[in-house]
Amino acid sequence: MNMRKQPLMSAVLVAGLLSALSACTGVNDGRESQLERETQEQVNEFQQDAGQLRDHVERGVKDVREQADQLGDEVGQNLRDGVRELQDQTDAIRDGVERGLNDGR
Repeated sequence: MNMRKQPLMSAVLVAGLLSALSACTGVNDGRESQLERETQEQVNEFQQDAGQLRDHVERGVKDVREQADQLGDEVGQNLRDGVRELQDQTDAIRDGVERGLNDGR
């Protein structure tokens, strides 16, 4: 992102300098206008690229959040299933011990 700001700031600076130079000298032989147009085109391209990059990042963040939510749901379900299975095993062991104690009497 920082690499993109440098050319954009340079382009804006060049446009400003050209405009100031033209105003100070009163001379405009077409080269300044051409450079101003090219500079404005570059500024527009950089702004468009920045917008596309922002959209791409926002989509990526949204996708990651959705995947994290889904993974959290899966982990939660797996934990609940594991706890339920351990509880069933504990109940079976307790029932077996109680039966063994009752049979021994």
